[in-house]
Amino acid sequence: MTYTVDVPANLPVNGTVSSGAVSLAEVGAVKVTTSSGRVEMNGVSGPVEVRTSNGRITGQNVEGRRIQA
Repeated sequence: MTYTVDVPANLPVNGTVSSGAVSLAEVGAVKVTTSSGRVEMNGVSGPVEVRTSNGRITGQNVEGRRIQA
């Protein structure tokens, strides 16, 4: 199952996923946790805090001053 949520550019994104991938583009601050799944980011303008127990974390054009992964 796939969900797509479109939000205005540079809006902060927070969320938790137990299983599955998270793909973010053109967002503000990011705070995301997954138990099993990858996190892909492209175009993040704010701080980043991403955690996953089992999965890959990748980012392009991440401009936040603070990045925790």
